Amino acid sequence: MLEVWTLSSWDRCFPQEGPPENPEHSLELHLARNEAESEQILLRADQGYQVRRMWAEGLESLEVSLRPVQTIAFQDGVPYPDPLSNQTEWEGEAGVSQGVWVTVRAASAAKPGSFQGAVHLETTLGEAVVPVKARVYNVTVPSGKDAAFSLEYWVNAAGFWWRNPHLETKDFLAEQYGCEK
Repeated sequence: MLEVWTLSSWDRCFPQEGPPENPEHSLELHLARNEAESEQILLRADQGYQVRRMWAEGLESLEVSLRPVQTIAFQDGVPYPDPLSNQTEWEGEAGVSQGVWVTVRAASAAKPGSFQGAVHLETTLGEAVVPVKARVYNVTVPSGKDAAFSLEYWVNAAGFWWRNPHLETKDFLAEQYGCEK
């Protein structure tokens, strides 16, 4: 049996965790124009399965992105859900929770109002349909080039000096993610 539930983008669902006691089964997003909001759908089954296809319907005036959540193991070896994949098909393991990151974006010219649709996940255990409600408000977030606030995570390029103050500090990106700056 395929279990399906939803979580906020603020929550993490580790692969070994199952659904909460009272899980949600739909997504509700509130957006300004020129903004994107994300939530997540989680899948878990007692047997292995394949996700063959993912798509959204009924939200055609909004841009919807569906990306599987991958895990990365840090030095402690615990799988941590973090990187997003561009895969459109993947294998789900028995007894392991797998996330799908759902991002809904309203263009700067989007018409304000309420939109209803669904995300479909076609699997070898059947199709999961998750209802989605999106409300676009009559306010526009300025584009980055026009914004009065700018933030850059310069520490990612300069190195994590507070983590290891010694000159032999390792490259955090290479150490944790296996990629060079």
